[in-house]
Amino acid sequence: MSRAAPAFPPDVAAALQAPAGRVSVRYTCPASLTDRPTMDRMLMCTPYQRVLVALVLDTKLSLRFVRTGDPGEGARVALANVAPLIEVGARHWDITLTWNADEIAVAVRDQDDR
Repeated sequence: MSRAAPAFPPDVAAALQAPAGRVSVRYTCPASLTDRPTMDRMLMCTPYQRVLVALVLDTKLSLRFVRTGDPGEGARVALANVAPLIEVGARHWDITLTWNADEIAVAVRDQDDR
């Protein structure tokens, strides 16, 4: 039985369709995520839209922001190391995604870290 990854909230998914922008999304890690995943894990996605976007946690504890835009743009990827967040048990993440024609970036912080 497969389970679909959660979709981005509708307002974030709509913003991700623009050619440039910056959005933040909150993510709560499941309690089971206390060790390295044995395979890449999709955390959020925008299925069936013109621009496909996904957040993927890989086996090296990098959070990948993958964005496939127009055919001329192709697929682009940005990485953020989340190992320090997982090591300290931070379960509530604030993820900021930034993109434009020249660059793509992802930043992750502990939402409870003041």
